[in-house]
Amino acid sequence: MWAKETKAHPATRVSPGSSKGGPDKFPFFVAYFYRGLCPPFSDFFIDIMYTYGFHLLDFTPNAVTCMSVFAHLCEKFAGVVPNTALFRHYFIPRIQKGEALSGSITWIPRTWNKEIYPDGVYREKWEEWRAKWCWIQERDPQPFYLP
Repeated sequence: MWAKETKAHPATRVSPGSSKGGPDKFPFFVAYFYRGLCPPFSDFFIDIMYTYGFHLLDFTPNAVTCMSVFAHLCEKFAGVVPNTALFRHYFIPRIQKGEALSGSITWIPRTWNKEIYPDGVYREKWEEWRAKWCWIQERDPQPFYLP
């Protein structure tokens, strides 16, 4: 699904995590693909990364899902371009303190408006999702790609 070339961008070059890295490759969790995140990244995602100063591997799968669903709802239902200012109105980052080298950031709804969100089920724990990763090859990666 991610290796298909379109009119808007070339095919994303993906290599197995077991293959050799290189200066033009960066690690990427496979779970991110299934949550709607795939290079080339949207302007909304890039703006989130620079606004907060996060790195790509900082996010949990639920955090990626939250950003993807938000962008989809903005574009397809509200008819607005997703942007960081609007996202910050509804969500704040929760950063897990401790030993985690990756997957330490998720988004939580602001407490004053939790009741306006539809009920949903989130997976509380992703078993071994960090063990399933690959390499994404790109000539000029953004600074937030690197761990």
